[in-house]
Amino acid sequence: MIEHLKSGLSISTHFGCGLKCSYCILSTMNGFNNGPVLEIEPKDLIYQLLNECDFYCKNETPIMINNRTDPFLPSVEPYTLEILDLLIENNISSPIIIISKFPPPTSLKKYFQFLDICYFYSYSGIETDFNFSKLKIDLEKIKYVVPKNSRFHYFRPIIPGLNDDFEYMKEILLKFRENEFTSSVIAGFRITNLNKHLIKDDTINVNKLNYSHKLVNNNIYEINKFLINDSYCIFRHTSCAIANHLKKFNKLNYFSKSGHCFLSCPNYKNCFMKQIDLKRILEQLEKNFDVKYKFKITDNKIEIISPCTQELTAYIKNAYGCNIIADRVGLSKSEEVILNEK
Repeated sequence: MIEHLKSGLSISTHFGCGLKCSYCILSTMNGFNNGPVLEIEPKDLIYQLLNECDFYCKNETPIMINNRTDPFLPSVEPYTLEILDLLIENNISSPIIIISKFPPPTSLKKYFQFLDICYFYSYSGIETDFNFSKLKIDLEKIKYVVPKNSRFHYFRPIIPGLNDDFEYMKEILLKFRENEFTSSVIAGFRITNLNKHLIKDDTINVNKLNYSHKLVNNNIYEINKFLINDSYCIFRHTSCAIANHLKKFNKLNYFSKSGHCFLSCPNYKNCFMKQIDLKRILEQLEKNFDVKYKFKITDNKIEIISPCTQELTAYIKNAYGCNIIADRVGLSKSEEVILNEK
């Protein structure tokens, strides 16, 4: 499966996961908890990526591997490594994103010589997570396999009343800082009818929540003030961590947005000094997509003046880094299922 998500292009050989995390948004998709199930062989997946995918800008668009499952589940791991082999074989230099609740296999170590891999270890401090009691052992393995500048902590989801206590969060964050991770990405909680019972904050009326968006308390990011006394970074978005790793501006344009962008970010200067050639981008888009979509420049933005998909807007942002406006944007395939849209 290939699908453009907000932070990059998701490519997956498998669908589904047997970990059954109580908060997982993908678990609402039919058959997800029965997985992982092989849907496509790695060779066929990479062929589709390079030859049939409209929304991939080679060596620019970040590639997220097997995030429709967990890339290091025992039955999925060999396929994840085969994908990496094929990316090397095809001279792909795009940033490679691997997000897992498992520590990486020792065999991953060699791949950092050939690919720009960002490894995100997903740890939320929630006691029901299978890796909750394995943190110390996992961190030791990660330190052996993953280079310092490629280690990231995915602190998700933050669930009100469950794991959002500042002192508890600081305790977890300090463990990752002490183990020489470059940063943590703190992400909110995507609400569904199946997981809203997890919220233990009595001040929140769960029945009024819009589950098409993540529940995020902007005050959470005040934790930056307590931890940013050295080079350790706290980000709200995966794309910010990736941009900081690349030492380039964040192409999703969160720069200077309140609650999203922080003056303490070491990559702030790169986002501040970004330069965009909208005329060149417009020419390229018209060359690639003019049969399907119409574009124009409006107020220093690219405007899509025909019905389009979220995949298209995400692609343009990741490939070119420009602001996008569009009136008629449809849901992605996954979101249509998750939100029960027809």
